Amino acid sequence: MLLHTSSLPRLWPDWLAKANVPTLEPSAVLTFDHFCLTLQAAVDGIGVAMGPTALVAADLASGRLVAPFDGPRLPSRSYCTYVADARTGDTSITLFRAWLEREGEGASTASA
Repeated sequence: MLLHTSSLPRLWPDWLAKANVPTLEPSAVLTFDHFCLTLQAAVDGIGVAMGPTALVAADLASGRLVAPFDGPRLPSRSYCTYVADARTGDTSITLFRAWLEREGEGASTASA
């Protein structure tokens, strides 16, 4: 059974396409509202889940979860910053946004 998270609707279709099996139809699908519920269902043995490696690293290290495949890997999702118009010129916000961009660029090249 494939376990889905409603906030990540493209995760399985994108992964299946990258694995060259885009038309694979699972025998059953279960969708949860939150990733933590999807993760718990996988830990409980209900099915196979997918999510950000950073969020399951401890479960993988402890053996509560296993990664059945080495790949393919999907790129990380994008993130946006939101700032009130009155604060867009604030030096601390400008520096923080620049730091976030540098960190994101480093993470995307490390996972490629």
